Parts: sequence; C-alpha cells; structure tokens
Amino acid sequence: MGGEVVGINTDTLDNNQDGIKEAKEILKAQGASYKNLTFDSDSAVGKYAGAFPTTILVDKDGNIVGEPFMGGIDDPSNYEQLMKQIQSVLDQK
Repeated sequence: MGGEVVGINTDTLDNNQDGIKEAKEILKAQGASYKNLTFDSDSAVGKYAGAFPTTILVDKDGNIVGEPFMGGIDDPSNYEQLMKQIQSVLDQK
C-alpha cells in the first residue's frame, strides 16, 4: 500500500546512547529490518511516548495524521479506525 513501519523505543529518547546501543543489539538479534527512530521527549510525538504500544500515522510530509492509537490494534474497532486513517492518507496521494 506504499506505507512503512517505523519503530520507536522509548529507552532511546533524548539521544540516550546506552539505550540506542541496547536497542540496536536487540533489533539485530531479532532480525528486525524496519527503521527505528529516536527523538526528543518534548517533541510533538514525544508526548505520546508513555503508552505502550502506541500507533501513530505520519504522512509523507512528516505530519501526524489523526489521533494516535493508544494500546494494541487487536480490538476490531481499533483496527477498523486504523484502516480508515490509513486509507485517508492513501487517498491524499
């Protein structure tokens, strides 16, 4: 669908080098091939870093789309909302 999964480990916030090193080791051991980011805890997305997991949709210009989903996407209602938001982003292409 043209999208991409990006991981964020909250132990790497604010350029925490020890957390970044540990995250890289875990990702390598798990064979994770998706991008992983770190950012400042006081950034626009940083305010959502306290809930696990959190799904945030970002458009191709780096803008947060809709409201983040706090918690898992295993609930049918949450899944349906997420799919609607994804389709909304795709429709803007």
